[in-house]
Amino acid sequence: MNELPMNLQGHKTMMNKMIAGLLVAAALLAASFDASASTLSLVPSSNPVTVGQPLKLDVRIDGLAASDDLAAMDLMIDFDPLKLAFSSLSLGDGLGQLGVEAFDLGSGLVGNSVRLFELSFLDNLSFQNSSFVLATLSFDTLHSGTSSLGFSNVMLSDAWGNALVADTNGVTVGAVPEPASLLLVVGGLAALGLRRRSSR
Repeated sequence: MNELPMNLQGHKTMMNKMIAGLLVAAALLAASFDASASTLSLVPSSNPVTVGQPLKLDVRIDGLAASDDLAAMDLMIDFDPLKLAFSSLSLGDGLGQLGVEAFDLGSGLVGNSVRLFELSFLDNLSFQNSSFVLATLSFDTLHSGTSSLGFSNVMLSDAWGNALVADTNGVTVGAVPEPASLLLVVGGLAALGLRRRSSR
């Protein structure tokens, strides 16, 4: 009793194929949006750095689409406080002239993270390049070894409050002992070895 007439079954099959085709097209469209996502990166001025010397790190956005203007950012950069101590930050001018066209809404140290929180009041951000420096961070290196830095709680938006998608690339930096310290350690070990040898 629930069987459809033959001509309606053909229409149902055709509708199913059309729906499947639309779903595939929507998936391809979504994938093309993901492929054009911007990338946030942490770029050290040098790697490795010498213990006791500052580590300078640029926070960059790359691949910003021509149709996307970055007007606000609120993000965290996490670091290892056993290896690095936050020293300072300087926001770039990519969102406008700081204090006039763009405002720092509370950037700085928050626990084991550095927060970057900036808002632009410009309605025309067409001057933005597809890649630019959002901020430069400075850390004091405390101990030798490697330390990873990465992004968390990333929120980016355009002038209308629409969210912008961005991939994130953290970085691992190395800190090496000062050459003089290394010579002292090697010299001390050599002296201990000679003393031990002469006592036999």
